[in-house]
Amino acid sequence: MWCRSSITVDLSRAAEPGRVAHGRLEEIGTNFGTFDNYLTTGLGLSNDTIATLKTKLTA
Repeated sequence: MWCRSSITVDLSRAAEPGRVAHGRLEEIGTNFGTFDNYLTTGLGLSNDTIATLKTKLTA
């Protein structure tokens, strides 16, 4: 069985004047506690998907 999933990310706030990545990461920390919680709860990614992404990003 093959399953295709998609990820939707709201980038509308990323273009706000004066907004920097650090502020967004701080907001993620405040709202979700950890970046992994943001990926699972906020974006709905599975732990397997997160592990695969981490492997590919650090390879």
